[in-house]
Amino acid sequence: MFADALRSGIHRVLHEQETLNRINVFPVADGDTGTNLCMSLGASLQHLSQPAADHLGTFLAAIADILLDSARGNSGAIVAQFFQGMSDSAEDVGEFTAQSLSRAVSLGNDYARDALSNPREGTILSVIGAFASSLSHHASIGGEAGIASMLAAATSEANEALAKTREQLDVLQKAGVVDAGAKGFVTLVEGFADFIADGTVTEAPAIADVIASEMTTVTAGDDVELDYRFCTECVISAEDIDRRKLRERLSALGDSSCWPARSKRPRCTSMSTTRTRSSRSRADTASCPASRPTT
Repeated sequence: MFADALRSGIHRVLHEQETLNRINVFPVADGDTGTNLCMSLGASLQHLSQPAADHLGTFLAAIADILLDSARGNSGAIVAQFFQGMSDSAEDVGEFTAQSLSRAVSLGNDYARDALSNPREGTILSVIGAFASSLSHHASIGGEAGIASMLAAATSEANEALAKTREQLDVLQKAGVVDAGAKGFVTLVEGFADFIADGTVTEAPAIADVIASEMTTVTAGDDVELDYRFCTECVISAEDIDRRKLRERLSALGDSSCWPARSKRPRCTSMSTTRTRSSRSRADTASCPASRPTT
């Protein structure tokens, strides 16, 4: 059921790709949040279409690995780290209870916030935090209403937090929009929660609709001259990685940095996404498999 619910949530995000691109004004109005989220989450759909693993922890570990390997942009990297936290929490969980789900989402929230060099309210972090806080509250009073009711209440809280993002960042208030990454996360959990509640299935959009969304160029924000024009993702693997030193080394290359990490593999892996002035970072810092202009 978890796999089907997650697939339905991802399909709902795919349907919203154009909207998410259009309202993308923070941290840069480059109109790619929807595309980044869809590329990141969509990479897991093939795995989700296969028979689910008998053990929930094993299933979540596989999803977390796929999402980290496919993460694009800050929004995709933050969502990947959220699922990494859920995976680490649920390592020994065979099936979610109200309490174990709450713990998993809470750790996902912690991981997502820790991944950012400069976490800001009024972003995807605000709605993840509201979602996690609501689940924790309901779990603390016994979770007697059941997981479906808990998810419905948490999704409502996340929607309220989403509406508030318009007031939390000046750039969003000026453009008259909510944060795109935050809306993408809320869309994901809405699709998930609706499936858990009553089996509502969101089918995948037609491929023509997805292609048309990728061609969207008009955004809500003002055109700006960017100092850092390229969104660059780097994957670094080693026996042991000092994330603090890694941040110090790479932060000088750009801004808007996000630092997800995978901790449960035999080789430690860290993924960095940052905006740089050039399409390639200096060769002595990392191997960057994905680098593309954002304007």
